[in-house]
Amino acid sequence: MSALAADLYLAQTPPPDELNPPAEGTPLYAAIYNRQIDSFGPAFGLVSTLIAWMGLPDKGPGGLEHKTALELDAIQTRLDAGTLTQLCLVFGRLDGRTKPWDNHQVLAYAFEHASENRTIVRIYDPNFPGDDTARLVFDRTPDGWSCVRDTRKGRTLVRGVFVAPYEPAPPAAIFSAPAR
Repeated sequence: MSALAADLYLAQTPPPDELNPPAEGTPLYAAIYNRQIDSFGPAFGLVSTLIAWMGLPDKGPGGLEHKTALELDAIQTRLDAGTLTQLCLVFGRLDGRTKPWDNHQVLAYAFEHASENRTIVRIYDPNFPGDDTARLVFDRTPDGWSCVRDTRKGRTLVRGVFVAPYEPAPPAAIFSAPAR
């Protein structure tokens, strides 16, 4: 849904008024489904990266806080250039209790250094439509950066954040394609 939201924004096309999940077989259902599949990247590379990140510890030189610090620089560079940036939020672990689909994708659109030790990334989160307060709050740690997703509904710990692939698609083509 984040990719479709970016497509509509970049094409200056208003989103559909529909607030309920679309019925299977409708153009909106196909558009959301197809863009979700596209968001996994070539050869589903995002899924491989996500699973690898789920298997890492939170702390330490190869941990998610360290890897998130490296990604945060790329996120800032992209957002400073005015580029909407799709992000993958890693919530789960490879512990048998969580699955790759328990993680999430959001769309980042603004970057702010709140202080030397806190950075805020404003996001569109399709799980919280209409919540213009949604953001990722990054706090510096000895290992890199910790992250919390902050919305009107509360705060959720995010184990790691990385840039997800995104290629724009024109909405006219999206809404006319059948679900793959």
